Amino acid sequence: MASNLLPECLEKIFTNLLNPSNPIFSNSVETCEIKDLYSCTLVSRYWCRISTPILYSHPFNYFHHLKGGKKSQTEKDFQDYYKLIRTLLTCIPHSEIEEIVNSVYEKGSSIEPIESVVSPTFNYVKFIHELLFDDKFFLNHGKDIWTPSYIPIKDIPDTDTYKLYDSLINHLVKYLIEDCNNLTRLEILRNKLQVDLMKSLVKDRLSGLRKLSLKGTGKERYENDEMSLIQLYTTLSTTTLNLEILHNGEIISLEHANALSSLISAQKKLKLITLSDSLRASVTNIQLSGWYFVVFNSLSTQKGWLERLELVYLSFEGIDEKTLNSLCSLKHLKELRLEMCKFLRVSLLQNWAESLSNLKVLEYKAFSPSYHSSDFEFLTLILKSSSNTLNKLVLDYDRIIDQGFTLVKDILIYSQNLTHLELPHIYPPELRNIFKSCTDLVYFSFILAYHGGWEPDFRHMGKFVPNSVEMIQFKDTQLLEIKSESLVNFLEDCVNNGGKLKILEITGKCKVPKFYFDAVTHSKVQLIKLE
Repeated sequence: MASNLLPECLEKIFTNLLNPSNPIFSNSVETCEIKDLYSCTLVSRYWCRISTPILYSHPFNYFHHLKGGKKSQTEKDFQDYYKLIRTLLTCIPHSEIEEIVNSVYEKGSSIEPIESVVSPTFNYVKFIHELLFDDKFFLNHGKDIWTPSYIPIKDIPDTDTYKLYDSLINHLVKYLIEDCNNLTRLEILRNKLQVDLMKSLVKDRLSGLRKLSLKGTGKERYENDEMSLIQLYTTLSTTTLNLEILHNGEIISLEHANALSSLISAQKKLKLITLSDSLRASVTNIQLSGWYFVVFNSLSTQKGWLERLELVYLSFEGIDEKTLNSLCSLKHLKELRLEMCKFLRVSLLQNWAESLSNLKVLEYKAFSPSYHSSDFEFLTLILKSSSNTLNKLVLDYDRIIDQGFTLVKDILIYSQNLTHLELPHIYPPELRNIFKSCTDLVYFSFILAYHGGWEPDFRHMGKFVPNSVEMIQFKDTQLLEIKSESLVNFLEDCVNNGGKLKILEITGKCKVPKFYFDAVTHSKVQLIKLE
């Protein structure tokens, strides 16, 4: 019966099985569930032929939640990721692999020819539409899994094996970039790369690119890397006109800034732009601000549809009127992320802050405590401008002495429509007032202030929690200063009057004794402890 279904019908069914999982809360990572689709490849040859191209269309996206070197990730997830790399390596002609092996073997003569191996069932590379080369792609941790079994590793000296692994991975990058058809997403961590992107990217295969992310400096000489980037962006300005997401990690010259500016201006409908640099550059490079102002001036070309702007390690010192007007033109901006930025001052950026009247999401991470006072004044002005629209606020800064109290008070005044709120250290009176004022909250994450006097006040705070709250997170908790009895009373008060609270999550190094979990067993709220 299944074999009688038309290919078009099966494709539609299989595509629906690949839909990304929708995170319950907006700070979750979007991932894809492929178990059901993978099972379809095992039903019959007919199903396998139809489902495999769909399964391999976005293979790296299934593992986007994994972060290189994080112990908290499950071992199986990493094993599956490196099995994917192994599968893709099988698509490379064996003669090319043999050439790489011989090139790193330094005994003066080639090893024996690689034995004949069975070719893969499909050329999986041809199915791929998205390439994500991040940290974990270049790690040596999974080499025992992804190294092709036909490579005689035992015959190669230990001093040459790491060179071999790097060569194999970078050759795979080159092969994927050159042979993937109809790329829609390209994400590359350039500081790990030994491939000349300009030579590898085929122009006529980039017209459908929707997402582009280039982060970090290349391994080649600084001048060569700069020229390669300028050429790449110049080429993309004529071949790739439909980008929706663009992330540029670092600007290394005025010419590079001009090329990036041209790329942005050439796009028909950019929705998300991320401009990020490094801490070192932001401190030592006095020309950096001027280069980014060149790029800022091109943002006005996207004023009709740009929805999210992310700025990381940038400085607004010396901003001129032309650049400020370009920022002010972004009337449709709905989400703004400012991370480790300097000179966020009302005296420089008042017009921009006042223009952000449609903002729905604001994320901020402080550069240093010395900037808190001016930063908070600027943030308050944004809160005031977006008081009718803002529903998500994420603030990350160190509270020193009395810094932050005024900002929390301003949140109570201007941001009462929030559904998602993340704050640093807060104290019992502030927590109570937030619960009273922000009555639409769904997700609330904060740090319990150390020695904050949480007992006995916390026991009675549950009755102030809005019924809309579904998840509360005590983050970065070093010592839990709340008794189990108080916690139970808090949770019971949260749900007794129709509250929707489902999860209380505690993160950090603190130890949560088993009797805490036992105490909340009968409540309707799940207690979770994460490192």
